[in-house]
Amino acid sequence: MVPCTRFSEVAGAGTLPNSPPAAQPGRTWRVRKTVQFAAFMRGHSRPQRLGATLCVLAGAAACLLDPLLAGQAQAQEGTAQSAPALSATVQACTVASAATGRAVTFAGQMETVPGAHRMAMQIVVQEHTPGEVGFHTLTADGLGSWQRSEVGVKIYKYVRQVTNLPSPAAFRAVVEYRWLNEKGHVIRSDERRTPICRQPDDRSKPPSSPAPTTTPPTSTTPAASAAPATETT
Repeated sequence: MVPCTRFSEVAGAGTLPNSPPAAQPGRTWRVRKTVQFAAFMRGHSRPQRLGATLCVLAGAAACLLDPLLAGQAQAQEGTAQSAPALSATVQACTVASAATGRAVTFAGQMETVPGAHRMAMQIVVQEHTPGEVGFHTLTADGLGSWQRSEVGVKIYKYVRQVTNLPSPAAFRAVVEYRWLNEKGHVIRSDERRTPICRQPDDRSKPPSSPAPTTTPPTSTTPAASAAPATETT
């Protein structure tokens, strides 16, 4: 079989020009090239004709695929560069023998993207108890509400604390992020999961532990509360 790089040597008098002559229009060159290729196919053996055909097909495939692959690479590079920095963390996980001393603090942070007017974040607290398959969302007043940043904020951080936790149980949060345009429409969204805060079994605890509450904290009442969001312009 004839290598593509030596096609012109095998073709001899029927060699196809590598590029159109400057003085000839592109249409004339294409017609001439087609005629020369046909003459080459008639004047050489079957293996040589097969090699020439494969060379032509390989060249056509390269011409079609190169722009497509280049476009995909540019799109992936642009996506990686435009991805905002996001975080979902457990700032504190306090274990205690009494329910009133058990607490977990979740935090989420996001940064703005081009076209965003405001940012919004929601921290959804989830619980897993022994014998349960997976996590379930805690439903209580104040949990799972969206918090919005001020206009023009570059970095937005939101902290949610939950106290009075039952045990044994494990807690985590799903932090949801939204970017809003000037009209308040969502232009982008994402989510992250925090690590797990585990509250071990305490045999000395009362028969039933009070459920987490979202009542604003006071000096005597355990509560789930949201710390003021921090913003960086």
